[in-house]
Amino acid sequence: MAEFSIYQIFYSEQTRQACDPGFLPLDYLTNDRPDWREYWPIRRFILSQGIKPDHYYGFLSPKFQEKTGLSATSVFEFLKKPGEAFDVALFGPFFDQGAFFLNPVEQATTGHGDSHNWDELIRQFFPDFVGKAAVTTSQNTVYCNYFVASGRFWEVWFNQCEQIFALAENPTTELGRALNGQVSYADSRAPMKPFVIERVATLLLATQPQWRVRVYDPLQLPFDSRFFIPRRKEMMVLDALKLAYQARDVPAYLETYILYRNQIIRQLQAQGLMVSKKD
Repeated sequence: MAEFSIYQIFYSEQTRQACDPGFLPLDYLTNDRPDWREYWPIRRFILSQGIKPDHYYGFLSPKFQEKTGLSATSVFEFLKKPGEAFDVALFGPFFDQGAFFLNPVEQATTGHGDSHNWDELIRQFFPDFVGKAAVTTSQNTVYCNYFVASGRFWEVWFNQCEQIFALAENPTTELGRALNGQVSYADSRAPMKPFVIERVATLLLATQPQWRVRVYDPLQLPFDSRFFIPRRKEMMVLDALKLAYQARDVPAYLETYILYRNQIIRQLQAQGLMVSKKD
């Protein structure tokens, strides 16, 4: 039987109080590298304690319940329910973001900007993220690092993240400097690098099909954009078209997805709800 160690990170007394007692606490009260956000305590844990290949781990932010509505009880019930074996279990909110955008990289360049450097990062670290692999769906999209995975997956994830980490910690290159540069985040600015780390799991699942994935129904979790909440069915159609393209590799599905998305964009623009977007 699989064993699980799911940690919830806290970096202040307030976030400690917000943690679910059903998860293991991961103390980050020092908060000594806020520029890396949750990656720093995850990195510290892996380097100091190591990970077992057949053990399952999760490292959740203190906002997990706020963003997903899920308790630790719900998470463990899902992980332990009978079914096919899995390497990675996804608890990703924001179905609308995964459906509306071709992939989380496109979503990042729209939300955070700096598309040139995102393209350079993908070319350097994920050269296989092209063509069909670049069309992600609700079945392999991860936001906020809300996933639980075997130690084997975490090892691959960590090795990839450490390459990005090394580039950012020695910013002698244009790309290294870009990782430390400020990008748009909500109504403020933040370093680019943690947003790159948050997309590594998706990029691995999209380019490495050997991983077995179990997905908590994202339609049961909160949407991100108030624009898309009343467009639930449209978001489902967009995701279904991408799933069909993934399954059958028929270009017409992807073409229809683009046409349908452009129709939604025009409707939103007509209502003054969305700026122009280039496809």
